[in-house]
Amino acid sequence: MKGRLLVLTILFTLFTGVCMVASVLMWQHKEALAGEAASFIRMALLLFVFFLIPTIILWIKLLKP
Repeated sequence: MKGRLLVLTILFTLFTGVCMVASVLMWQHKEALAGEAASFIRMALLLFVFFLIPTIILWIKLLKP
């Protein structure tokens, strides 16, 4: 049970890091990709939120005694 929680936490951290790095890289090049960068950052944030909700639900289920 603790192993599953650890794997879930590691996956969530990696996913969050990828989203943030991609958003920052796209934001730095926003002059060249004005519309695309904004939509990409929005997409990354939406994926982050949609991944966050099931992750929290799974954490609660796994931590319940």
